[in-house]
Amino acid sequence: LQHIHIGVPAPDDVLLGSNLKSRDHVGNTRLQTLVLNAFVKSQVPGTKTRNDLGPKRVGEIIEYIASTGGRFLRQIHAGTNVWFEVFEEEAQKEVKSIALRITAEDDIRPEDLLLGQSPKLRDHPGNVKLRKLVADKYEEYYASGKKQKTKLAEDILESLDGRFLKQTKHNKTLWMELTDNLEVRNKVASSFRDEKKRQLLLDQNKQRTSLA
Repeated sequence: LQHIHIGVPAPDDVLLGSNLKSRDHVGNTRLQTLVLNAFVKSQVPGTKTRNDLGPKRVGEIIEYIASTGGRFLRQIHAGTNVWFEVFEEEAQKEVKSIALRITAEDDIRPEDLLLGQSPKLRDHPGNVKLRKLVADKYEEYYASGKKQKTKLAEDILESLDGRFLKQTKHNKTLWMELTDNLEVRNKVASSFRDEKKRQLLLDQNKQRTSLA
């Protein structure tokens, strides 16, 4: 451990770990933007997409975070507000892991699942497969308890071959892979809620038709 930090992390700090709330922390959002910009600069037109930023670009990102007073912090225990500053090697690993999750639009595969509100995404093969799997398990899901619902969501994830990709906000040609199991499982749960809305609309239309 390098330094103990007690209390609320500063906005410029980067928070490591699987806590979903840390993803929206100012420092984490800024780090992702820095990595995306470096990713774009590292590409060579006409060649295969490179996800390896190289030691120089990784070092420049870490130096920039440090120059603004930011630190790479990890909680000592989940749920506590006691943090320690990680060594540079772990900071480098975090930067590299973000770069590896980036996918250029041309590298999206048919089996990938594309997250977003655009109606065009519904017809992507991976999205179509997820909706079918959810529809097949719909009745069983809503007749189950919490543990069984989690199990059904995990079964669906195992049946999918693609990655969950989310379009980045400031560069619409780049997508970021979701790798946290809880976050991905929440997306499946969201698909079940969407299916529930669809089923309710179907029932309402049937009732209107029968009364007509």
